[in-house]
Amino acid sequence: MSGVKKFDVEAVLDRVTELFRQKGFVAASLQDLEKVTGLGRGSLYNAFGDKHALYVSVLERSLRDSEAKLRAMLRGAPTALEGIQLVLRTSAVRCCSTKKYAGCFLGNATSERANCDGDVESMLGQAFRGQVAIFKEQLVRAQGEGDFSSHRDAESTARCLVVGLQGMSLLAKIPANQDLLNGIAEEILRVLH
Repeated sequence: MSGVKKFDVEAVLDRVTELFRQKGFVAASLQDLEKVTGLGRGSLYNAFGDKHALYVSVLERSLRDSEAKLRAMLRGAPTALEGIQLVLRTSAVRCCSTKKYAGCFLGNATSERANCDGDVESMLGQAFRGQVAIFKEQLVRAQGEGDFSSHRDAESTARCLVVGLQGMSLLAKIPANQDLLNGIAEEILRVLH
């Protein structure tokens, strides 16, 4: 059918995610969306709905990708504790890997939209609970491996890990230097001993 613009949906969503990560929902204009996607307003609306629907779509996708990466990183480590160490240390490096760190899209969404957008609040609450469950599973495994005290509360410690990771990501926006974030990651890991 002529007149229908074909495009790579995943590539468009990658560019939109980066735009929202850099600018946030409010500051990202429709003109910005048209520019980064190469699509006109009508094509954007036809393909993704309005700006809010597009934001929710890329947030859902980011949450899925983030959980999959977390699970893969933890699964790839020889022990549960080494997996947790890898996640924290990798996050500290990632936060300082670009000259101007714009923060984690999920952290940015939390600070910008969670208190005023029910859809975002619900999604992020579910993601937080999911990340806590993943880390709790790792900590229970670490208890079985003898690397984390069986007298410690795995769920409370898992919450601490998730909040620590999000805190590092937000701190990096200031920006924080690598030594500072490495030190924070190591201090968070001390909670496990």
